[in-house]
Amino acid sequence: MLVLEGLFHGGINEAIRPCLEPVDDNATLSPDAEVLEITVARMEARDMIRHAILKTAVSLLALGCSLVLAVGCADDEGGTSGTSSSSSSSEQWFQGGTLHGATAAQWKSGTYQNKLATAADWLAATIWKGHLKSPSDFDRVKVKAQMLVTAVDEVVAGEQPDSLQASEIAAALITMSNDLGP
Repeated sequence: MLVLEGLFHGGINEAIRPCLEPVDDNATLSPDAEVLEITVARMEARDMIRHAILKTAVSLLALGCSLVLAVGCADDEGGTSGTSSSSSSSEQWFQGGTLHGATAAQWKSGTYQNKLATAADWLAATIWKGHLKSPSDFDRVKVKAQMLVTAVDEVVAGEQPDSLQASEIAAALITMSNDLGP
C-alpha cells in the first residue's frame, strides 16, 4: 500500500525515474535494482525457453503431419480415392497435382491448377479421408482446397527460407485450421 501511495503522491514518473537513469558499470546496484535485474534476466530466459519449446513443438507437428500427408498421398496414387470416373478423358480439377514434395520456391512457381490438385490430395489424405462419397462432397472439398492454396501462397510469400517444404506448411495449416475440414 505504501508503494501505491508513493506512486500517487510522488507521481509515477518519480517512482520509475531510478529505473530509467543510465547505469554506471562500476557502480554497485541497490538491492532493489539487483532484484529487478535478476527478475528481468529470468523473464528473458523463460521467454527464450518458451520460444524454443514452441518452435520445437511446431516443427514436430509439421513433421508428423508431413508424414501423414506423404503416406496418404502415396496410398491414393496421386489422386483422391473413391472418385467417380468421368466418360471424358479430360483431367478433373483434383487430378495432376505434383507439388506434394515441393519446396516453397517450387510452390511459388507452380500453376494454380497444380496447386489446387495438390491441395485436394493433401485434404483427401488427411481430414477429408473417408468423407468424399458424393459429387457435392467434391464441390465442398474444392472450396477447402482453394482456401488451402490461398493460405499456403500467403505463407510462402512471407519471409522464410525457400527450402521450406510446402507440405510442412500445408500440414501446419490443416492441423491448426478449423475451416478446412468436412
